[in-house]
Order: sequence, then C-alpha cells, then structure tokens
Amino acid sequence: MLLAGQSVGADFLHEFKHDSTTRFIVVDPDPVEGGALYNAVGHDPNTSDVFFKEGPGARLAGYLSVLMAEQSSGKRPVRVSEILVNKTVSANVRCCFEWGATDAVPALGVTVRTDYAGKFKPPSVCETIASQQIDSGSRVIYADAGACDDGAVSAARGRGVWVIEGDQDPNDPPAGPQIIGYTVKSFREEVDYAIRNFLAHTLPRSHHIDIGIATEAVNFFPTNLVPRKISDQLADYKGEHLNCWTSGRVDC
Repeated sequence: MLLAGQSVGADFLHEFKHDSTTRFIVVDPDPVEGGALYNAVGHDPNTSDVFFKEGPGARLAGYLSVLMAEQSSGKRPVRVSEILVNKTVSANVRCCFEWGATDAVPALGVTVRTDYAGKFKPPSVCETIASQQIDSGSRVIYADAGACDDGAVSAARGRGVWVIEGDQDPNDPPAGPQIIGYTVKSFREEVDYAIRNFLAHTLPRSHHIDIGIATEAVNFFPTNLVPRKISDQLADYKGEHLNCWTSGRVDC
C-alpha cells in the first residue's frame, strides 16, 4: 500500500503493527525526524519511507536569491525572504534557504525574513505576506507554500521584485516576468522508484530511503531571466556540494 505523504501516512500508524501481512510504503516529501510516523517506519518491519531531502533545492534557491538581490539593492542592505507553510512541514527547507543565502556573499551580512502562511491558504494570504516583506526591503521572495504562492507572484509582479517558486513539477515549470527560479519535487520519480524496487524485492524494510538530488527527484533550476554570470556561479556552487548532497547529507 502506497501512502502519499506525512498526513496520510500518519492516519495508518495504527495499521502498521496490526496488519503485518501488508507492506506499507510512505512516499514522502521529506520526513520529520523524531516524529511518530518517522519512528514507526524505523521500527515496523513491514514499512518503508521513500523520500527526497528538500534541503539542497532550498539551499540553491537561497544562494541565487542573494546574488540577484545584490544586483538590485544598490547600497542598501541585502534582504531576501521566504513564505513557508508552517514550522513542521517546512522544517527541512527553512534552514537550508538561509544557509544558501549566507553562503552567497557572506561579507554583506544578508538578512533573511521568514513568514508562515499556514496550510491550504488562498493566494490572498501570500499576497499580503509578500507585500509586507517587500515593504521591509526584500528584493527576492522564495514562495514555498503551495497554491498560496500565486499571491506572492502577483505581489512581486506589481512591485518589481523577483520570485523563486517552490515545489514545481519538472514537467510543468513556471513562467512569468518575475520568476527567476524554481525548486523541483518529482513525486512521479518517487512513486516509480518505490514500485520498481518493491517488485524487484530491493526495497529495504524499516528504512528511510533518500532518493533526492541523486536521481533529480529534487532539484533547482534558474530561469532565463538570470544573467549568465550568475547562472555560472550557481552551477559552480552546486558542483562544489553535489557529491556530498547525493550521499544524503545537506550539512556540507
């Protein structure tokens, strides 16, 4: 049984032990370590968790954000911001966006603002948050709050600010006059991996399996609005860290 995501998987926690003849496979964006679902998968032999670490994509988004913000900030402090879902769901991107931002030009003393929109909020919520972030000086907004993101794009378009979109389908990339990049999450790749390895009897039990950036199930892409010089800097930064990220780590 394929369980799509943390919220669905959590609903089946009680079934893991009571239905030992069924193989439960959680296809998960990025599990929250130490949570009830994470611990259950690690202990029950009929479960597996196939996921991708979102950190590398968010880190690349932060890096590009600051390089682009630096161009339009003049002598003002470099400020960028992010709109996320909540502290639990977004825990694995919150740290890494800021990490990439400070890596870009550490001597500048970059300021990163974070706001949470909440789950399943309408675009008007993100539009209001984005407007407040722009008022406080943000030159780039990383919008990673689901359907609410459209509001951030709308606010940025009206105020001449760049946007990075989160969690896009690689087969349907975003386009627009303010969008300079997007993080990718390919659930199609994740489901394919889970089914293929289950049928081949190569899917480990009681394991959390990161297929992540190694299979490009998670990634980051700049758009053609990014100058070649900055695209090259981004590619170099990714290349410096890729070997470590493909090993399943993000803290390198």
